[in-house]
Amino acid sequence: MAITITGNATGPKRIRSDKWQFSIDRGGTFTDVIGIDPDGRLHTAKLLSDSPAYPHAAIEGIRRLLDLPLDAPIPEDRVAALGMSFTQAYAAAPVCSPYRASLMTGQYPARVGITDYLRPDSPIHLPTGLVTVSGPLQSATVRRSAGHTPGDPV
Repeated sequence: MAITITGNATGPKRIRSDKWQFSIDRGGTFTDVIGIDPDGRLHTAKLLSDSPAYPHAAIEGIRRLLDLPLDAPIPEDRVAALGMSFTQAYAAAPVCSPYRASLMTGQYPARVGITDYLRPDSPIHLPTGLVTVSGPLQSATVRRSAGHTPGDPV
């Protein structure tokens, strides 16, 4: 039985195993699959995150490291641990004001006219009449607690 060390957000963690251990980092362009075999040796695979050659990059990476054919199921008896992280996410803008405008409206910042940071005295605001996420949330009937709805006395 091999003793391996893996890292996580709280620091290294010892895992004893006679099976494979995998860590997957799903990025916007590439997916990295890191595997530690039962003997403690490190193996890696770098795949395009979105490719017509395979349906799922992380699963394909595990299959490649285990030497399995494309459609073969991952044998559970060969895998001890699996971890995954996502390092790419989409933000509509690199600064807060256009990002918040996009998040509130579901539209691109340029479409609502906010493309840069707005200072407190800025004359620019979201266009009036624009539907934002707060409108439907405020008008929906939501139970606050048993037997109470908005507008009822608490």
